[in-house]
Amino acid sequence: IAKKIEMLRSQGDQRKVKILDAGAGAGLFTEQIRKKFGKDVDVFSTGIRKKAAKILRKSLIEGSNEDYHLPEGISIESRLHKNDLKWRSVAELSDYPEFDFIFDTGGEFIYVSDTESAPISGMDMGQIYSAMAEQEAYRGRSWEYLQIVCKKLLPGGEASLGFISAQSTNFIEMMLAEQRAKRKNKSFFDSLKVFEILDNTNPLAGRREPEYILRIEKYTQQELKELEEQRALRKINRTRKKK
Repeated sequence: IAKKIEMLRSQGDQRKVKILDAGAGAGLFTEQIRKKFGKDVDVFSTGIRKKAAKILRKSLIEGSNEDYHLPEGISIESRLHKNDLKWRSVAELSDYPEFDFIFDTGGEFIYVSDTESAPISGMDMGQIYSAMAEQEAYRGRSWEYLQIVCKKLLPGGEASLGFISAQSTNFIEMMLAEQRAKRKNKSFFDSLKVFEILDNTNPLAGRREPEYILRIEKYTQQELKELEEQRALRKINRTRKKK
């Protein structure tokens, strides 16, 4: 975020960096971003239940929550910001690109991508077909979610989606391979500069299972222009060789 702000200011652009936190829960992350970057950012978030978020915030402030505690040195306001939990899901938003960053730390993506495959041994045919149908449904929802996120990113924008299991990384890679093979989503893949799965396992957190983050970065308008020029040049060279 800091690098993005610095880049914009160096170009004489005074606009705010626009950020979306998908599935923000009680809005703790969005509040930290606002406190750190102040008037340089405009932060929004999605979430299902504002009432539950307010109750959680109150319990964290009072220290009465048995399951969750604020990290040391972190303080929060009792009230939600007006931009928090503004929508229930990113799926409610239009296709208009408007965000520099989209973060999803176990908010929405995990519910459409993180599925555990049941062992086929011991299943009858009906159960096997049911399991296959469930996997297909997860692939469809995951692909739809990724498309929505990418459409909402501005050129040069970045998304960080997690946390996903080791099994789900294989699932996501298979899903993307299927979509590439269909050759129907060229514009989606051509707009992406980076699409990678990063190991985000923290050995100090005491987790037994590794966890990963899906990182996406879109090309800037200038980079897309240069790529188009390179493609056009390669096409001309191929035509010349044929002649």
